Amino acid sequence: MAVTARKDLVIEFGRPFYKMSGSGNDFVFFDARTDPAGNLASPEAIDRLCARGLGIGADGVVFLEKSRTADIGLRYYNRDGTLADLCGNASLCATRLATELGAVDPAGFRLETGSGVLGARIRDGLPEIDLAPVQDVATTVAAVQLGQDESKIGFALAGVPHVVISCHSVDKADVVGRGAALRYDRTFPQGANVNFVEKTENGSWRYRT
Repeated sequence: MAVTARKDLVIEFGRPFYKMSGSGNDFVFFDARTDPAGNLASPEAIDRLCARGLGIGADGVVFLEKSRTADIGLRYYNRDGTLADLCGNASLCATRLATELGAVDPAGFRLETGSGVLGARIRDGLPEIDLAPVQDVATTVAAVQLGQDESKIGFALAGVPHVVISCHSVDKADVVGRGAALRYDRTFPQGANVNFVEKTENGSWRYRT
């Protein structure tokens, strides 16, 4: 997994930020350990920061904060301004950034998230986190009708809710339209990450989120 960081300046808010990417997701990070997030955590600010072509552009915004229960904490917001308990890729990026800032011991530290405290470290030059076991696995979700080219819909709680859709081609999947509809479907009161998966001829898997 490649994780990169770039420091820049948010002119309007007068705050330095870090632009990071990992496994196809990109995030705007703020070091809020001594300077609280304040209005930067408002839905309006999150939306403007994440707007591609108009703002910095990102999938979400992350604040590194002090923690009473761990060595460092993170608060993650989706690009629509909603607070999420956990984002795996954001947690990996946070692991990298926290070590580069000298805030934690790269050999191992505790990272507080909305879903609990995770073990984290840098191993062989790459960030690594310990996720809790997947829970509440359902191989079918009867309340949701299958869409075009979809063969099965499942659910799992992997820190945060995930809907997994088996389809014939992830390239043809309507990730934005279908994904948004399922993310806010009343079947999932806490919302959900929506993942489209496809098994290839050689037995490997492709996915889009």
